[in-house]
Amino acid sequence: MAQLTVELDDREIARVRAAARARQVDSNHLTSIQLLQMLAVVYPKKAKAKGLWLSGASRMTRMKGAKNIDALLVAYAAQCSVEMLERQRQAALAKMTEAVKASGVAADTAAISAAARAKRLAAVMSVHGMWKNDPDKPRDAVAYQREARAEWK
Repeated sequence: MAQLTVELDDREIARVRAAARARQVDSNHLTSIQLLQMLAVVYPKKAKAKGLWLSGASRMTRMKGAKNIDALLVAYAAQCSVEMLERQRQAALAKMTEAVKASGVAADTAAISAAARAKRLAAVMSVHGMWKNDPDKPRDAVAYQREARAEWK
């Protein structure tokens, strides 16, 4: 296994660390994954066979005469990783917001149905005195109907 030392300025490394912290992964691991994806851009035919093809590959393979290709790759990998993690974080926040909205709607619906059940219970209790002051009374009219039929059998 070979080691690679990457030099980033403080602002870039802070962005990488923040993105890694948000995803609860090691920043070194995050950087290495993105670097491997960027290497897939440099060698697109091998990357296609390994399933590492990236959408920006054509742009990076067109770079001709770049003297600092290693530095460009690392900087591009860091930028891509931060952007990708930011998009994932935004998507997760959107999902959480939708879940909270859905649970709020479900709670409102449950409150409305509980009120409707209480109304039905009061109507049945006024007509049928056999359930009056009974703590084990059923909760809705179908159960009352079954119980009444069972008593007549």
